Amino acid sequence: MEKVLVSWIAMEKDFIWHSNGNYQVNENGLTISFHREYFKRNGFTKHYILYSSNSDADVKAKKEKLNDYLRLRFKDHSIEFVLMDVDEVYNFDKAYIKVETFINNLKDLEVNILTSSGTTAMRSAWWIIGAKQPNLITLLQIPSGGANKELITYTFTDRWLEQSTNIALRPEVDRQTQTIQSSFQQEAMKRAIEIGRSLATSVLIQGGNGTGKERIAEAVHEYSNRQQEKFAKVNAAAFSDELLRSELFGYAPGAFTGSDRKGSLGLLKKYDNGTLFLDEIGDISPFIQSALLRVLQSGEFYPVGSQKPEKVNVRIIAATNKDLYKMCTEGFFRWDLYYRLSVAEIKTKTVAEMGISLKKEILKYFNDSEFMAYKEAGLRTNQIKISQEVMDVILAYSFPGNIREIENLIRHFYTYQSVDYIEMNHLPARIREITAEHPDRLETVKRKHLELLMKRYGGNISEVARNADISINTVKSILGIAKKKGMA
Repeated sequence: MEKVLVSWIAMEKDFIWHSNGNYQVNENGLTISFHREYFKRNGFTKHYILYSSNSDADVKAKKEKLNDYLRLRFKDHSIEFVLMDVDEVYNFDKAYIKVETFINNLKDLEVNILTSSGTTAMRSAWWIIGAKQPNLITLLQIPSGGANKELITYTFTDRWLEQSTNIALRPEVDRQTQTIQSSFQQEAMKRAIEIGRSLATSVLIQGGNGTGKERIAEAVHEYSNRQQEKFAKVNAAAFSDELLRSELFGYAPGAFTGSDRKGSLGLLKKYDNGTLFLDEIGDISPFIQSALLRVLQSGEFYPVGSQKPEKVNVRIIAATNKDLYKMCTEGFFRWDLYYRLSVAEIKTKTVAEMGISLKKEILKYFNDSEFMAYKEAGLRTNQIKISQEVMDVILAYSFPGNIREIENLIRHFYTYQSVDYIEMNHLPARIREITAEHPDRLETVKRKHLELLMKRYGGNISEVARNADISINTVKSILGIAKKKGMA
């Protein structure tokens, strides 16, 4: 069987960007590296390189440059560029439909998909297609470290069966959750790419938990001229002040009891010329704020226990779910640090801000992917269906935990192994209770009005019914429901 490779053109990793706006093919980019190190060695006979549009001048120019380079450098490699005609590259549904149709036409071939290129929506589509056709498709990633290492492969059948005893522990899919979070953040992702392509500057990402801030930060790095350097994440809230100081700035030999005799470089020095993502920046102490400000102002810092300053050139991307501006007005965060961090700002949307249609898309995505996981693990043959009553409740719920909470809700539904139809009793209590008392729900408005009338007419149900122009039984029914919920 012929072994073929499919991948998107790596719009950033395959090219080196210059400040004058010109591009050149990157000799160490994703596509060139694969052909140099892996194509022949792994027995590939053809490479289909997908590109999104001919109408986008940037895409078209890059495609032609890469095509010319590959044909000149790898004359004996069979390479075909394929137009997908995806006008919205951040739209998961559009990307998914196009690539699924293309993959389904590759009959009687051993299909391997390189998942490292493309937008977040494009990469997410590969994982769903791989899960739906586990015996026909293998997903690939190039390992860090280059030619001496073998390709990383994902075959869904083996992976899901190995984890069938604990379906929730899926690091690769959790990683895809971050990708899905950002794929529903199209405005934020476009802004991230725009900022990434600008000259090195600090970035502040603000938004609720579970809105994909980490993936947005990675996009800034991936689309910047630092893309070949390292990216590191630090959760500032996970460390005490002393530990965070040592983690970021490092320490001199023998700086404190229990420290390494050789000292430690710290993340700022380890990731010099790269990107450092500081999550939960709103939780750092005044001392760390002051030290971080020095880094942003002059590129200098002092390791713990050292009198000698270190110089670094690192891009700082900070994120928080707090209102830093308000914290500044209240004296909890430095204005000068806020101004330094917020040179470029990105705001991620909460689920409540996305609207009902997008919420339905997210629910459908996680229902589809969870069903495929259970099906591949041999635990289910039918996908769950959600009753209209439950769907109305879900769509009225604000989801303070955002996309992550939606994913966990769908996972919760699938824990009912013998149930194919989700009813109200399958909803977590917190959602039932909160939604039942939502001020805009018709049942709540009716009950509140009748309670006022009951007080006005001294509890006389007949008078309440007459003035509300409804039957006595209807009054009893509405107030009876309220009474069951502990309402008088």
